[in-house]
Amino acid sequence: MEETRAQISKEMSDVAFNFLDMMFNANIEGYWNSISKVDKARIFGMYRQYSSEETTEFSFRDYIEQEILPGHTKYFEGLRDNNPGISATLRYTEEGEALLYLFPDVQETRIIEEEREELVYPLTLTIDTEFNNGEVSHIWKVRAYRDKWYENLA
Repeated sequence: MEETRAQISKEMSDVAFNFLDMMFNANIEGYWNSISKVDKARIFGMYRQYSSEETTEFSFRDYIEQEILPGHTKYFEGLRDNNPGISATLRYTEEGEALLYLFPDVQETRIIEEEREELVYPLTLTIDTEFNNGEVSHIWKVRAYRDKWYENLA
């Protein structure tokens, strides 16, 4: 009997590639809008702490652009300008969030049927909620941190 694996949705794929595009093009607003609410709150808290210790004026936008975005860009650098691909198989973190595997330099669709070692860039997505026109809906967002202690971007 063949095992059926969950597949990522087009929405998930679009969120992942939009995040990469916004990040690599330093589109601060688009990048920020891609991030989950829980991570936005954490980043804002870190900014408040940082700005209270600094003697120079440092805007929140500057903080994102100079302190947060470079860490993500460095982490995902291997996907810049080389036609990244994405695994169609949906995986989950221990917390139950969606885990996508991004691959560098994918020139054509590949079907990988047996275990093998590949360079992947994990990207975690989570569901945020929105309230629009009297309706609650969900939207996929990128988790900015890959650990529970908010120390490692991505």
